[in-house]
Amino acid sequence: MACSIAYAQTPSMQGTNQPRSLPADNRQLTAEEWRLKVIAHLISIPHPAVGVEYLLYPMGDEAAVDVLKALSTGETPTSAQIESALDIIHTAFERPEVILSPVNRDPRAVIACSRSSFVG
Repeated sequence: MACSIAYAQTPSMQGTNQPRSLPADNRQLTAEEWRLKVIAHLISIPHPAVGVEYLLYPMGDEAAVDVLKALSTGETPTSAQIESALDIIHTAFERPEVILSPVNRDPRAVIACSRSSFVG
C-alpha cells in the first residue's frame, strides 16, 4: 500500500487541470498504414527487432517494402536508421517458414534495398 500511496504523490500523477493533447488524425488506419507506421517507428530506435520479432517474422519481403517507403522521405537516413532498417529486414527473413504470403518469401525488395543509396 505504501508503494501505491507514494506513486500517487509523484508530480506526474498530481492534477494539472490541463487536458492531454490528442493526435489530430484519429481516423482508422488500414492494415498497410498501421504496418508502415510501425516500421517507421522501429527504424527510429536502436535494436528495433528485440521484442517484436512476432510482428516481423510473418512479413518477409513486405518488411523491406515498408523500410523502403519509410526511408524515402527525402531526408538522408542516418547510419543508425540504416542499421535499424537492416536489423528489421534480417529479422523478417530469419524464419522463412513463418512468412505468411508466399510472394513475400522472395527477397525482391531486399535486393532493391541493397542497390539503393540508403545502404551504400
